Amino acid sequence: AFVRMFQSLAVMKGPPKPVFYDGLLPIANPDVERPEVVDGWRDIEADGENLLDSEAYVATNRFTVAPDQAEAFEARWKSRESQLMECEGFQNFNMLRSDGPAADGANYISTTIWKNKECFNKWREGQAFGKGHGQAAGGEKKESDAKGERPPSMFKKPPTPVFFDAKLTLLSDKGY
Repeated sequence: AFVRMFQSLAVMKGPPKPVFYDGLLPIANPDVERPEVVDGWRDIEADGENLLDSEAYVATNRFTVAPDQAEAFEARWKSRESQLMECEGFQNFNMLRSDGPAADGANYISTTIWKNKECFNKWREGQAFGKGHGQAAGGEKKESDAKGERPPSMFKKPPTPVFFDAKLTLLSDKGY
């Protein structure tokens, strides 16, 4: 494995450029089942042949927010009516703000962790998603949207969703 990792450096264009994030607006389900940890590490059985089962499903949205709109973007997220805690399989949410632009220009990432993809899809198709994403009860658009009154976009480009299965998870006592 080490040799393969070392060989992969040949495709890199210079040294890695890390980007660090501040976690804003954390929401964590305290009732999430935490796997056994021994001396700070997970106690798992792995044979080196078979893939580990997925332990969670991660849904992210990468936002490229105009610098003069960052405060409004954060205020919008802070004022959202979240019903995530009532959703089956919800584990964790965090809005991440970067300390500088990533290679793709994204400066915010919303990250939601679910028990599995089915729970994520159930949330996405349900009322909790609509309420948290600008719809009134019954799936109606908010009054300002229905009238066509939209504020100027705070985004430099549309958000980019990224999804993946988490194979090995570690959670703090706080749930994130």
